[in-house]
Amino acid sequence: MKTNKPELYNSNIIDEMFDEISQEDFEKTTTKMKLAAKIADAIKSNGWKKSEFAKIVKQQPSVISKWLSGTHNFTTDTLIDLEHILNIKLLNVDQKPESIIYKRSVETTIEIDEVTFWNNNLT
Repeated sequence: MKTNKPELYNSNIIDEMFDEISQEDFEKTTTKMKLAAKIADAIKSNGWKKSEFAKIVKQQPSVISKWLSGTHNFTTDTLIDLEHILNIKLLNVDQKPESIIYKRSVETTIEIDEVTFWNNNLT
């Protein structure tokens, strides 16, 4: 039996779509996906099915599916509740911000018309 090898396919449409996404939106989407993955991993590590987890958090299974889709915009309250239930950290508010050092160089020119030095017996 002959099997077909997949062909490499390039599409300018996909490249154009990615070009239209701002860096800020890309980072938001990436963070949402990471949150969803971390929550899904914690559910699994606790040995729960999605339906069991839904009962624990008093939500419909469809809400859990939305949470795990990576597109949900969680409230802070929900994230805090999930941290307690799943015994994981989702928010990193205790981390100290990185130090930012601003350096500035200033250059100036002073014009002096006449300078008088007093010599008080300095030898």
